Amino acid sequence: AGSEAADMLMLMIAIWGIQNFMWRQKRVTRDLISGAICIYMLAGLVWSDAYSLCEIFRNGSFSGIDLGENVFAIRGALTYFSYVTMLTVGYGDILPVSYMARSLSILQGLFGQMYLAVFIAGILGAFLSQQNLGSAGREQQGPDEIDRP
Repeated sequence: AGSEAADMLMLMIAIWGIQNFMWRQKRVTRDLISGAICIYMLAGLVWSDAYSLCEIFRNGSFSGIDLGENVFAIRGALTYFSYVTMLTVGYGDILPVSYMARSLSILQGLFGQMYLAVFIAGILGAFLSQQNLGSAGREQQGPDEIDRP
């Protein structure tokens, strides 16, 4: 359990650092968009660690995982389940059985959809709006003014 908790903490610190970088930006840049995508990908790993902790503290929290496999295979299966849940694909080959696992799955599904629909879409909309405003400003300037600072 210590390894999963430490991994989760390290990932959360990385997410916090990226989030701090993003909040300091005055404009929406490609770096900001990349940061938002990195947070989404790292969040999937945080949820995977949460599922691992859930399975450690309550054996059998998930069906469809062979607990006889080595720890890496189990972690791989839970990482797979994490991203399938966050993307709300839900193939059904791994299912949450315990109340804690079901609750975490619901929260992750909500997080994944809200993050994409609200946060990422908002950032991309602001980025495209900036691009359109920038090109409109260049069109209104005379040909001599385009290259001037």
